Amino acid sequence: MSAKLRLHHRPAILVLLEVILAFALVAVAGLSGADAAAKKLSCGETITAKLDSDLLNCPNNGIIVAANDVTIDLNGHTIDGDDALDKSCGKTEICDVGIASEGYDGLTVRGKGILRQFALGALVLDANEPHFRKLRMRHNIFSGMVLAGARNAHLGKLRISANGLDTDQAGLSFFDSRNTLISRNTISANGDIGIFTEGSIRSRIVHNRFAANPEGGIIGDGQSALIAHNRFARNGDGIGWGGDDNVIRANSVSGSSARGEGGGQGIEFGGGKHNRIVGNTIRDVDKHGVVIEAFGPIRGMVAARNSVHSAGEDGLVVRDVVKSARRVSLRANHAVGSKDDGIDVAIKSAKLTDNVARNNGDHGIEAHDGVEDGGGNHAKGNGDPRQCVNVKCR
Repeated sequence: MSAKLRLHHRPAILVLLEVILAFALVAVAGLSGADAAAKKLSCGETITAKLDSDLLNCPNNGIIVAANDVTIDLNGHTIDGDDALDKSCGKTEICDVGIASEGYDGLTVRGKGILRQFALGALVLDANEPHFRKLRMRHNIFSGMVLAGARNAHLGKLRISANGLDTDQAGLSFFDSRNTLISRNTISANGDIGIFTEGSIRSRIVHNRFAANPEGGIIGDGQSALIAHNRFARNGDGIGWGGDDNVIRANSVSGSSARGEGGGQGIEFGGGKHNRIVGNTIRDVDKHGVVIEAFGPIRGMVAARNSVHSAGEDGLVVRDVVKSARRVSLRANHAVGSKDDGIDVAIKSAKLTDNVARNNGDHGIEAHDGVEDGGGNHAKGNGDPRQCVNVKCR
């Protein structure tokens, strides 16, 4: 992960990338209609194959895609590995993958089937418009699915769970991809993270459910991403993100729990320009509801209309860490029942307008000397009788 987020995430992803390079080859499992591949095809024709039985205990790969515009219908069946890595695999081979595609466009995989007990449930490299929907990916040694260099991918109605339990890996990882749509999936109880991503552009992660991923629901960075209308419950952190021109909107986060040095945050942003954290609801987290921490430079951040209830520390926090935060606007946020401050702004270059802080353990709003008071801030029933410091509250 880039310096915009905490560097303790990088070892896990380096292991995963080594796995992708070290484990991989070409063993096509039996499909009904497989003989269609031998017939003469017309230009632009779609190749469709439907499983008519389970594929169990595959010693290496399940299915390797080797053409454009292939549709695989699992037809309710299971593709199952042997839950062991092929140690003879060469460094340039693809091994121990349930479904793999490298360099082929237009792949569709569907059909309410299961990919399990491989190194990776699915692997897609350098491909345009891969679509995966209505599948279950579980109990794979590393991740349930990995995308790298993909364009216009759509992952929908997947259930990705219990992957990477002994290797501390994510349920789903994607890298250097563009226009990825991840929608209406359930991602739960994976080894460390629900979704991990790095270096992607215009991702849309919307209407998903994340539960019981011990490090976080979503951890990553990217440009022009939309993370919206997702539900997070009982993860380490809800969302940890960094990058430029991103929008984190209308998510619900509850029960984020601290484990060791990490975890317990609702939404954490670690660096970037022109980002928006808007209209999110955070409840019952061990640490902060929304925390904007400048591990990398932060410029032009807006946090608005967020609602934080019962945070274990502060409701909303802005602070410098490694780099500096500038031009941060906090507007119309609500912080209620936090054990420490409702809103704690530890930088000068910030503007606070129309925020509400009630019944917090210490200050309603504690602001750095020199912040801009935009007016309309309200505080009541907080532990410190001053209610607010360095802004006027009514």
